[in-house]
Amino acid sequence: MTAQPHYIIFNIYALNQFFSTWYTAMAYATTQAGLAVDGIVQDVDPNKKASGLKEEILTALIAGFAFLAGPEAAVVGQAAAAGAKVLVTALQQAPGVVKALWPQGTTDTQNWQMANLKDTLGSLDKEIRGRINAALQLVMTDPPTFLDFAANGQFSMPSPPSLDEQTANLDEALKTYLLSKALDANGYDVLLQIGQNRQHYHSQAQAGCNFYTSTGICNGDSGIWHSNNSNADYILAPKGGTADNSQAVTITKNAFEKGYSSGRALFDAAATCNGLWDTPREAWKDGLTTFQPYPRPEGVQLFSVSRTGIDFSCLSQLTVFLQAYNP
Repeated sequence: MTAQPHYIIFNIYALNQFFSTWYTAMAYATTQAGLAVDGIVQDVDPNKKASGLKEEILTALIAGFAFLAGPEAAVVGQAAAAGAKVLVTALQQAPGVVKALWPQGTTDTQNWQMANLKDTLGSLDKEIRGRINAALQLVMTDPPTFLDFAANGQFSMPSPPSLDEQTANLDEALKTYLLSKALDANGYDVLLQIGQNRQHYHSQAQAGCNFYTSTGICNGDSGIWHSNNSNADYILAPKGGTADNSQAVTITKNAFEKGYSSGRALFDAAATCNGLWDTPREAWKDGLTTFQPYPRPEGVQLFSVSRTGIDFSCLSQLTVFLQAYNP
């Protein structure tokens, strides 16, 4: 057998195996997300107010691999992170496969309600399988798509990429989406202050912050989460503010400690989705007399892939309010 047919046959085998392991891992992720629902309801949404489109549940579930290739790569293991990065690259090169996974113009208009969310998750297996199969069929039957998807050469490696059956954190995209919807439905926003650093709070007795926990939250009663990525400080708070923010602080700590989301996925991403970083940073130093709202733009996709990158910031549905910092 010459080199070219061998290359094609090996890639066909590797691609089939990868999609098969991805689907299997998705089944596990759906189950894990279902197990987290009770905790999110108990901690954030006891009255089960949250709701949304069923299509958004599917989007968030299938987009879970993006988290493995991004902020969570350090904690999911090398094999899972490597497999997810290969998938991200392949999708950037083959936009037709993106459309098969997230078809436009056929949005499922059914709603999900927090009260019956477990049933909704339990019924998604057929739809997830259908979308992954549609993507694989396109890769296998359309030569240009096959060449684009496999162009990076990763499926030709002696040990081609795969996802373990019980890949951790594949459900974090969905959990972040559900948590943010529950927080929004129960009257919570995010307050953000630019320009501080961790050392600043070490000297603030009122914040009681002399160290940060493993999840990045100030150990005191403030509930501050500091982002090294954006040099911003975030605080979850009831809409309109309140003198007693203890419940919001407890919710933040529980959400991060129980693994429902992370500060980067919930807070930094919301600021990105809401367009806050489009404001020149110099303008933030001009003191604001009131908080400036940055609500989530209407009609923005939860998740998108293009040749220039991957954007999953709008999986966090929170509204961000900016407070300028004047040192």
